[in-house]
Order: sequence, then C-alpha cells, then structure tokens
Amino acid sequence: MLSCEKIWFPFIIFETSYYIKLRPDTKPVHQIYSLFRGVFGKKLKQISCALKTQKSCLDCKLNLSCPYGYLFETVTPPHADKLKKYPYLPHPFSFYIPYPLPQEGEIKVGVLLVGKGIYFFPHVVLALKMVSENFYPKRFESFEFVKIFNPLTEETLIDSEKIQIPDPVPCDFKPPETLKKIKIKTVSPLELKFQGKVVFPESFNFSILIRNLLRRGSTLSYFHCEKEWNLDFKKVIELSEKVVTSQKDLKLVKVKRRSQRTGQVYPLYGLMGEVCFEGEILREFYPLLLLGSFIQVGKHTSFGFGKYFYYCPTKRRY
Repeated sequence: MLSCEKIWFPFIIFETSYYIKLRPDTKPVHQIYSLFRGVFGKKLKQISCALKTQKSCLDCKLNLSCPYGYLFETVTPPHADKLKKYPYLPHPFSFYIPYPLPQEGEIKVGVLLVGKGIYFFPHVVLALKMVSENFYPKRFESFEFVKIFNPLTEETLIDSEKIQIPDPVPCDFKPPETLKKIKIKTVSPLELKFQGKVVFPESFNFSILIRNLLRRGSTLSYFHCEKEWNLDFKKVIELSEKVVTSQKDLKLVKVKRRSQRTGQVYPLYGLMGEVCFEGEILREFYPLLLLGSFIQVGKHTSFGFGKYFYYCPTKRRY
C-alpha cells in the first residue's frame, strides 16, 4: 500500500552548528524559534531582493524565482489546480531547533529544503552564516557559526571557496523484515491538529500522527515537486486506527512567537517526549514514518517545530 517509491520526492537536509552562550541572568530562551526564523528571514531577504522598491513580495513579478519570495512568501504555483481546500501553502523549507535550548554549548539547527527550494541552497547557506553576526546580544553572550554538514554522512558541505548543492536524500531505505513495535522521540515540539483542534498528550494516538504526516507530505510533494500522491487516503487512515499506542510519556510545552510585523507575542504549543506504537501492520507505515522523520510534521515547521526520531529493533533514524 505505502512504499518509498510512491511517496518520496526531492529534498535535502543539512545541519548548521552554532556555539551559543546565554547571559548568566537569562532564563531559557523559548523565543529562540521565532527569533532565529526572524533573523534568518531578514538576512535572506537582504541578499535576495532585486527590487528593493517593491512594497509586497506577493505582488512581485520575481516572486517565484527569488529565494526569499519563494521560501518565505510562498504563493500558489501556476500548475496547482487541485488541493484548493488548503488556504495556506506549506513553505518549501523548515528548521528544527532542539528543545530545550542549553545555557551554553554547541547546538545543531537542522534545515530542510524541498523541490525547487533545493536550488536556493547557496542563498540559504549565506543567510545562515550571517545569522550569527548580530543575533540579539541582549540575551546571548555569543552566538557563533561553526559549520554546515550533512547529518547522514557527517560530511562538511561548504568550504572557503565554493558552495555546492548536495544531492537529494535518496529513496533507498528498506523496511525491517518484521516490525511490530516502534518508538517515536521528539526533538522539537510537535503541534498536531485533529478536527481543527490542538492535540493534547491524553488524546494523541498513532492515527492522528499518520493523518498529519499524510497532509504535510502530500502538500509538499504536490505544490513544490509537482508530484501528486496516488494513495487511497481513507484506507490508509482506517488501517492506522488498528495500531495501538502502547506507551506514552508526553508533555505539552509552550514557547513564544513574536510577530515581526505587529510586535505581538503569541503562544505556540507542542508535544515533547516519547511514545511507543505496536501492531501487526506497523511495517505498512514504515515508509511514511521514515519520510516524516526527515520532513517533520505538524504546524510551525518553519519555526523549528515538528522534528522526531524513530527507533525500532533493527533500525534507528539517525
């Protein structure tokens, strides 16, 4: 039913390493998600915008070919004549930032670029390096760029002379011969929704995770890779309801987001912890769980939410 060949699409992942040190009187910086995205967006726009006098990116004729316009002010692509029920398009990029943030030490900020977004890798790299130049010194004694590397191979992706676009993550992952139990561990908060409402720890289950993975994966694939998933979504969801959520150690965390335009602060909620699933049919969902561990899941992925790892008897990602 589900296979990597059916659902895979072009994307790259990489991680940026920074050395940080918070000021002694600074509490844990839960606004890091909003702050990092805001500074990165400003730097990317600074190196990307060719029409500085244009008031709105959405009305700019260069929007689809501009790194900032395409990644941050994502508009409906010309080919999109389906999935019109989605009022907002998914961004072709996302971050993941580990939670909670340490007081001092090295942190790894993960980055995902999907479809056409891959070609803007050099611009993204330059903006990520520029982030550390003036990163809110009121909270940090230091925020220093270290390196950019491929987390799957540990290969450094840039040097002093050139920036090369890495190859997309290949579709060469095989599921275990048998799979009856799998554990999901969150790296950054997961804000999932079911029937229009935020999912709390007590109501979280495998089917809700699968619904959110189907939504995110299919929209990224369609809008940014021009590949529509040929799946019986109803059947997949019905089958997911047969998987048991056997153990659950989740808590709801809250972080803050400050709007760059209005200055208002909004709370963002997400699930942190571990959860185990069991079932005779778990192997059917391995390709989707694998893809989700790369592309993240849920809301606010462009702020750093939605990253998880999975563990099963014979495999670990990563």
